[in-house]
Amino acid sequence: MTPREEVLCSTLAILIDEMEYNIVEGTKCAAAVSTILEKGSGIGTTVVNFATERYLMLYTKGRKLNHLFRNSDALRMAIKTAGLGASKATAERVVREAAKFGWNIAAQNLAKLILGRDLNAQEVTWLVDAYIEDRACQSDETERELVLLARKHLSKEKATLVEKRLEEFKKEFQDSD
Repeated sequence: MTPREEVLCSTLAILIDEMEYNIVEGTKCAAAVSTILEKGSGIGTTVVNFATERYLMLYTKGRKLNHLFRNSDALRMAIKTAGLGASKATAERVVREAAKFGWNIAAQNLAKLILGRDLNAQEVTWLVDAYIEDRACQSDETERELVLLARKHLSKEKATLVEKRLEEFKKEFQDSD
């Protein structure tokens, strides 16, 4: 890491860490990080990876503490930052976390745009698991999308199991009303 990159990473760490302690100021800091990364000249993969990994670290920490709002902000920023030129390994980690969080569109877009691939079977399974485990809402449209993903990326047997799981979830959800 060059001295310039070290200074940039130190600055980004301070700004990103602020999200953990103060939501309002953290949002402003996240905007500052985006501006630095998007408008800064000569920002390379090392700095983008650092910022992305820092957001993922904040996301993981918030997940353990069950801070949903901070969780989603940190993951959203990791996705956005990864899109600015993260390495393949870092982008893979962001796709994995987005899938585990249940963000199917974000996971699909990131996999396609940065990694040049579709979701894999494990990522589709994580999306389905996250949707069913969330239990906050039920959406026919989301379920149709998950079934299409399952049919495209899973074996016929596993896709059929996903369809059954989603049907059971929908029935349980409707019965709980």
